[in-house]
Amino acid sequence: MRMYHRVSLYNVPHITFYALKLPLYVFYYLKSRVLKTENHFPEIMSLLNVLRVECANYDKVDERGKHSLKCYYRYDEKCIYVKLRFYKKVNKEEYANFRNSIDIHCDYGISNLSVKNGYFHFVIYMRTEPIYSYEIDNYKMSVGTYYKGLYYWQFSKYPHMLAIGDTGQGKSVFIRYILNSLLSAQFDVWCVDGKKIDYANDEYRFTRYVANDVIKASVIELLYDFRDEMQVRYDQMRKNGIRNYYEDRSLKPVFLLIDEYLTIVETAEKKELTEIKKLISEIIWLGRAAGYFLIITMQRADAKYIDGAIRDNFACRVVVGKASKESYMMIFNKNVKGFEIGRAWLQINNDMEIISIPHYKEFE
Repeated sequence: MRMYHRVSLYNVPHITFYALKLPLYVFYYLKSRVLKTENHFPEIMSLLNVLRVECANYDKVDERGKHSLKCYYRYDEKCIYVKLRFYKKVNKEEYANFRNSIDIHCDYGISNLSVKNGYFHFVIYMRTEPIYSYEIDNYKMSVGTYYKGLYYWQFSKYPHMLAIGDTGQGKSVFIRYILNSLLSAQFDVWCVDGKKIDYANDEYRFTRYVANDVIKASVIELLYDFRDEMQVRYDQMRKNGIRNYYEDRSLKPVFLLIDEYLTIVETAEKKELTEIKKLISEIIWLGRAAGYFLIITMQRADAKYIDGAIRDNFACRVVVGKASKESYMMIFNKNVKGFEIGRAWLQINNDMEIISIPHYKEFE
């Protein structure tokens, strides 16, 4: 592991800072040319400059010449790791203000604060190029790329996905990446097409497909059939003396995609809406052990149709691109900074990561 370096608290002009880093710049440039890899050092250098400037802004020197904080960093080609400590006793809000000052000045992902050995830590993430491949088995699947490589959703342990994304933010591309993975594994995938056109040309790829209509009879029928097949699997599992589908390798996970959920429920009659929500609740609460998993997409978070009790049972939550503060608060219970198209915040259980999404417009 690389050693931490201390941030100099003596303010110098920007040109002096970059001149001092020039030998490292040349080294990383030559290294990238020889190894034919991307050179992230200019981005790293820019962020280190932001870090030292913010340290200078927050630092105070007393009459004895003692500084009020100390800050250390280390970096690799994908992250800058920062640890910070104020000499005087301050509350956590002061550390959060420092972290937020860094966040304001850079268009990168940045982690929340954590505390270790008396220091407050956070991580600044480089832009991650998406990996154009996917991996999947009976228990987990890749859902994007993060700074360590492919990021996995272990659906057998953390079931059901809720994906939010405004128009043009990359939600459909994200779902096509997910579907490419599921279909490549030859898993059964059912689909309710909220807009009636997004998957109409690919109907044959799904085990069952219905297009949303003014009358929700076909949607409700599909939900009943999915629920009933789940119950049949439970009967089979009970007969075989197992508690989870993956104890029998012949049992494969089954997925139901409800795309553009709001377009379905907002045009439903009151009785239809009650029935739809009831069936979705059954699938959410009973699906994990049987291996029946739900993926719901929405353009915006709406507590009217996805209330807290249901939302809390989506162990995997994704917000693609930029979204409203209300959406972030509903999905993550915190306000976070959005991204450009093709990047997303993803939370599995309580762990949040920033992922990049391969640009799949079509199915492979």
